[in-house]
Amino acid sequence: MRIHLVRHGETAPDPPNSFYGGSEVPLSALGKHQAAAAGEYLAHEDLDCIVSSPLSRAVFGAQQVQMRHSKLDILEIDRFREIDRGRWVGHDLASINRNYPNDWSAYLEDPLNWRGHGGESLAQVQQRVIAAFTDVLKMGCRNIVIVSHLFPTRIMLNYINKTEELKDLLYLDIPTASVSRIECSDEQGQLVTLTGHIPY
Repeated sequence: MRIHLVRHGETAPDPPNSFYGGSEVPLSALGKHQAAAAGEYLAHEDLDCIVSSPLSRAVFGAQQVQMRHSKLDILEIDRFREIDRGRWVGHDLASINRNYPNDWSAYLEDPLNWRGHGGESLAQVQQRVIAAFTDVLKMGCRNIVIVSHLFPTRIMLNYINKTEELKDLLYLDIPTASVSRIECSDEQGQLVTLTGHIPY
């Protein structure tokens, strides 16, 4: 089995540099180009399953894959959506510190479990993404694409690497529209063979 993890393309949040997490934001023109490049990179894969977060920026990326594999439908799974940023949505860091002066310091003290903004903790996202990922692995597909977001991609890679390193969940480099790959076999088990490859 082969699983390709694709992050959506560059976004254009309003205002720029604001947190948006699991809310809807449009792709930039560059982001659409990046997503098309990721789709082209996977054009020669013998895919039998395309999975996507339901957020439009991920669905667009899945559609770029689907254009090159027109007999496949896109299965949208809500548990692959990005982390819910609660009251931080629409604020940049300066605005968060101004409007919610204790939030950032509290988050830094426990970034895995803190959810004082009314959104999700990273631990909650980890739980739902791993559950969705293991369900996909049971679907019987041989060559799968999952188009999602930064944190879900990091979480799936960490799950396969069998690491609980918080720094990987927070800082593992997964560029926009990059492709990561997991290979599964009876001989070698589950291995990450590509991380954050930029196909454009």
